Amino acid sequence: MIKNKFLFLLKVIGILVISTSYILAHGYVMSPASRNYQGSLDKGILGYSAAYAKYGTVINEPQSLEYLKGFPLAGPADGKIASANGILGDTVLDLQTADRWKKTNISTGINSFTWKYTAYHATAKWHYYITKQGWNPNQPLKRADLELIGTINGNGLPPTDNTPHQITVPQNRQGYHIILAVWDIEDTVNAFYNVIDVNVGPSVVNPSAPATPTGLAAHNITSTTAQITWTAQPDAASYIVFRNNQQVQEVNGTSFQDQGLTPNTAYSYKVQAKSASGLASSAQSAALNIQTSAANTIEKPTAPTHLHSMGATAHSVSLMWGPSTHSQGIQHYEIFQHGVKVAQTTTTQYNVTGLSADTQYKFTVKAVSQNNISSDPSNELTVKTNQDTGTAEKPTAPTNLHAMGTTVNSVSLMWSSSTHPQGIQRYEIFQHGVKVAQTTATQYNVTGLSADTQYKFTVKAVSQNNISSDPSNELTVKTNQNTGTGQIYCGSEVYNAANAYPTANTRVFYQCKIWKNKWHANPNELPGTNLVWEEVSVCTEGPDCQNNQPVTYCGAQEYNPAKAYTVANTKVFYACKIWENQWYANPGEIPGQNMVWKLVSNCNEGVNCVGAKSAAQDKLSFIVSDNVLNLEPVSSYEKIEEVKIFDTRGTLILSFSKPVKNSMTISSLPSGIYFTGIVYSDGTYITKTFKK
Repeated sequence: MIKNKFLFLLKVIGILVISTSYILAHGYVMSPASRNYQGSLDKGILGYSAAYAKYGTVINEPQSLEYLKGFPLAGPADGKIASANGILGDTVLDLQTADRWKKTNISTGINSFTWKYTAYHATAKWHYYITKQGWNPNQPLKRADLELIGTINGNGLPPTDNTPHQITVPQNRQGYHIILAVWDIEDTVNAFYNVIDVNVGPSVVNPSAPATPTGLAAHNITSTTAQITWTAQPDAASYIVFRNNQQVQEVNGTSFQDQGLTPNTAYSYKVQAKSASGLASSAQSAALNIQTSAANTIEKPTAPTHLHSMGATAHSVSLMWGPSTHSQGIQHYEIFQHGVKVAQTTTTQYNVTGLSADTQYKFTVKAVSQNNISSDPSNELTVKTNQDTGTAEKPTAPTNLHAMGTTVNSVSLMWSSSTHPQGIQRYEIFQHGVKVAQTTATQYNVTGLSADTQYKFTVKAVSQNNISSDPSNELTVKTNQNTGTGQIYCGSEVYNAANAYPTANTRVFYQCKIWKNKWHANPNELPGTNLVWEEVSVCTEGPDCQNNQPVTYCGAQEYNPAKAYTVANTKVFYACKIWENQWYANPGEIPGQNMVWKLVSNCNEGVNCVGAKSAAQDKLSFIVSDNVLNLEPVSSYEKIEEVKIFDTRGTLILSFSKPVKNSMTISSLPSGIYFTGIVYSDGTYITKTFKK
């Protein structure tokens, strides 16, 4: 009995020690309390042992339920959603009965959800889900039980504290439901998963006005700008900001960036809360008085905050910190080791390598603004590297190998990244134990497979010093059946509008051409009509494609605005001219309108391009003045039969028969570049461009 108590005490101590290294990462839903945060609160109510038995390890780390993003297509497995796939080492949080978890009372309609952040990651989005009508609260939670009820765009920016998300709970929900809140990180492959147990009641018939905002504070005061923040109010949907008792703006969040201020001047700010129904708080907040700095004052960025270690090996330390701000923006961060700059990065994390084993190091970080002003240093972090075991260190094995999608002849694989003190050189993909490919990314599209066939895959990481990891989890996946839509032309499967194409650079056949997607392509995003697809080549193998050869003039193919021209010095025909790209030309970068293209020669083989110009015609030029188009020299009018004006797509928009000086009025044309076709009396034809 004494031995068991001792082992339990060691386990508890171990948890407490581990948790201190992660205590600054990363975030949880604070209001209404998520299941993980409620566990942390219950430590003080139930006692540590009882709370640990009920909630598991999460009571020490409510902020650390982090797993792969991509929900619902990816992310935690069904039955492990609440625990983020057991990321903290147990799945106690996934136990599900109708009466196991404490519930928060909410109503249908608009509700506020507020996160607490302990590390301010750049954010892609937040998305919220609720269990469907008729879900079974006594069964493990599955993604099929959930439906999306709201999305908040993060715009790639760090989040701000006390900013509630206004999410609408459907009117047809009553009683016990689960709300899943997911925070997708912009610059990593991960997201944070929080479930919230709620008891849903009817909407409040007589809504009340929100409380008066409190906690006004000023940040980043410069000679012309100031950022004002305040504490969120539960029933507020927006906030009205007053400067010197005059309303200046209504905002949805709990911060306001004021601009255009006068240097060395006093200002007073107040804020009033407003509900979704339009009711305003009974009073404005207490006034916040500030003074802008003098015009010549140098503004420093705010110092990075919460510098902490995300983990250490014998020879490396992974650092992370909260972002800095500056009116001009942040250019980069500088990492200092014992006061000496050792690296810089544009992100808020960095892996310091080349360290000695079992050694203590001190780190700080400074921010540098876009105008090259350095901040004060962050908090100083002291961290010790691990002891060296004396054996060659393997990379960590790739985790969560899963399929992002399948076709009749391919499987799109994705996995979580590995780590190693020397860094990761590549990943090797194994099919039934045989290496079939390698990549530097954490995803790969395996092609050339057979339809309706089961395959087994694993992945290994290889470090920069050529040490291989143990294999990832083994993935068993079956390719799709060939239903007739999976035919292959020019080595590519026929495009299926009902499919999503999640892996970039997947090639498909569509309308006698081969296309590849530049990023995730959703169903019905058709090649040639959506910028996600890029034309690769013409394919004549498909039905009725033998007569679909590209049109050529003067030995060059006709320019296609939907196609990328990836090889420099590729010649194309456009607007009676031959052009050549100087470097990679993206779709829509039109010859004559973008500097990627340079003019090679005129070409009279195209439609309306008949005729050869003389040296005198080549000297013809345009003068645009007061919405009138004129020709120089003036003597050229006598020889001209017609002037046609085309837009950059080749569409005829104006024509002038037998023009004379000041007769070609172009006031109807918007500003831009135009092509002209000039027809001479002797039948020759030249093209010119002009800019209005």
